[in-house]
Amino acid sequence: LESSGSIARRNAAGAILLAARKSQLPERVLETLSEALQDGERAVRYNAALALGEAASRHAIHAAAIDALGEALKDEDKDVRRCAARALAKAANTHDLRGRVLQSLGHALKDGEKDVRRHAARAIAADASKNDIP
Repeated sequence: LESSGSIARRNAAGAILLAARKSQLPERVLETLSEALQDGERAVRYNAALALGEAASRHAIHAAAIDALGEALKDEDKDVRRCAARALAKAANTHDLRGRVLQSLGHALKDGEKDVRRHAARAIAADASKNDIP
């Protein structure tokens, strides 16, 4: 992901996404993906958000990644914001980071895109039902 070529970065992020679907990612890879959420190439940011979502579904995500995904909710591209919201929804199951995740998802409820708001609302509702919040 540190290549100067956008195609190489996009392909690297895609490869990491495939690896994340199969196994837990090392801490350094999570850090690199978090940084990739700021890449100038939309496809790199999109794949990085997807890969972090896969890591979150395995409860293998750290606070810096949650913060980076929260910032990605402000991305200019609606698909990147949607993927960030989905990744945060998966991370809501990581109880030690739950408050941080829910705070970011709360901000996503104000997004101009319906899909981003819907993913955030579903995640918040699912969290509330799991934790017996009326």
